[in-house]
Amino acid sequence: MKLPQLNGLLFIAIIILLLISWFEPGLTPEKLSPLLTSLHPKDIHTIHLQRHQLHDIDFEKTSSHWMMQKPIPSRINPIYLDTILDITTAKSQHHFLAKDKSLTAYQLDKPLAVLRLNDMTISFGGADPLGKYRYVLINDTIHLINDSFYYSLRKPYTEYIDLSLFPAGAKIQQLQLPSLQLIKQGKNWQLSPEQVEVSTDTINQFIHQWEHISALKIQEYHSNGLKPEVSINWKQPGADTIKQRMEILYDEQALGFADKNIRYHFSKIQFSKLLHLHNDAPSHASSL
Repeated sequence: MKLPQLNGLLFIAIIILLLISWFEPGLTPEKLSPLLTSLHPKDIHTIHLQRHQLHDIDFEKTSSHWMMQKPIPSRINPIYLDTILDITTAKSQHHFLAKDKSLTAYQLDKPLAVLRLNDMTISFGGADPLGKYRYVLINDTIHLINDSFYYSLRKPYTEYIDLSLFPAGAKIQQLQLPSLQLIKQGKNWQLSPEQVEVSTDTINQFIHQWEHISALKIQEYHSNGLKPEVSINWKQPGADTIKQRMEILYDEQALGFADKNIRYHFSKIQFSKLLHLHNDAPSHASSL
């Protein structure tokens, strides 16, 4: 047999083997895993989250956005809320009726977390022996879903809060710091004490920094009432003026909200720009 003919036969044989491996005769196609729920994220309006050894959290959807209602009323970070809503479309890798099984065997008699989406309750039990999936209970059915969904529920409530200090569109009307005061009068700002060397552009940039600042992280905070304060009057278009007080935590480069028991942490550069009109800001003693 000539070499070209041999090469042709080998090529045909390879094609046949590829087709056999592709179609796998004798094997039925793998069934698609059903979704955990029939809910669609856009149809959810209330969320209640209960976790072992963590704060309970309540979220509520308004006409335009989601808000945290408990443990404190607050705007929320939509990215982390989406991780909760994604549970509705989780794939159920396996499911069976709970009435034939002991809930204790799956740690569902005392769930580690309970998630209520509108009127649907999802209880989270233990992980499967391999640790890849988690047992969850909906009505009378136990499901196995990817374990990552459970850990997405284990965040402290502060991690669900929006990192921005003010909502979009907020405009500051008055700003009081320990060293200065700024009051909006028409289109201009009045600075006290007067500083001739400070330009209008510097003041506008300073106010813009406050209105658009976002923290690096948010944590719980318990005030002792002894810290210097920032006082800010601000408002959104068509809304009433809101007066807000924040405690200055120099050592932590943070602003504390005593009424909400949370503090916003910033970088060293961010923190300095919030407290001073000049880049050559003086340092503060650690005792402040």
